[in-house]
Amino acid sequence: METRGQNMKVRPTGVIPPMTTPFRKDGEIDFGLVAPQVDWMIGAGAHGVAAGGSTGEGRTLDHEEYRDLMAATVEAGRGAFP
Repeated sequence: METRGQNMKVRPTGVIPPMTTPFRKDGEIDFGLVAPQVDWMIGAGAHGVAAGGSTGEGRTLDHEEYRDLMAATVEAGRGAFP
């Protein structure tokens, strides 16, 4: 497996489940719950995660919310996924 910083020519394989976007009661994304969900998925054996709308909520996210969700997800999974 390649490590971060190398040319990423890895073809995605394995189990890559959809990740729900954690929302607060006021409708804002709860970014504090992204990392625990990613950690749980890693612990369950996931080889990656599909964040940002794979369960249907993507159409409700604006550009900034989507960007920030991707950043939080990448940071949470840093080093765990190719």
